[in-house]
Amino acid sequence: MLGVVFTEMVEMLEARFGPEEPERLLQAIAPTSGGNYTSLGYYPFEEMQRLLAVLVDRHGGSIEEWLREFGHHLLPRFAEGHPQFFADQPDLFSFLGGIETQIHARVRSLYEGAEVPRFEVRREGDTLTLRYQSQRGLAALARGLLEASAAYFQETISMEETDASGDRTDVVFVLRRRAA
Repeated sequence: MLGVVFTEMVEMLEARFGPEEPERLLQAIAPTSGGNYTSLGYYPFEEMQRLLAVLVDRHGGSIEEWLREFGHHLLPRFAEGHPQFFADQPDLFSFLGGIETQIHARVRSLYEGAEVPRFEVRREGDTLTLRYQSQRGLAALARGLLEASAAYFQETISMEETDASGDRTDVVFVLRRRAA
């Protein structure tokens, strides 16, 4: 898993709980990487899974809730760090339509071997259907990113989701524009 995901998770936890708590959480999971994450590194996905499990144990909520919150944290960080993906997009649906062709294509070119989710996007008027597929089953993170993207583009949407796989590895999101 890309290091930027780990470094941003640590930043979110520092902002929420202070600088000591991420260190305590990392000590509790005893990561094989040592927990000294860099944004350009690659780390075992299992470390993120263990970190989320300990986070739930210590602070409550569910893994899904923490992943969704993480999506809300990540989107503004991505917008700040990669403004080129946001600058020329007139609206939310245009932005989401470029996930595979612009954003993920760029990630794959920058990070050889990067494993990013696959998104199929279909737009019909004021409805956008987005199919998320990833063996990691981080659909709640995708949902948080979608919600934060709508806020970024100042659009009011409704969102339905259907778990087509039963294990959150294949989830269909249906976004509909609503009047503000």
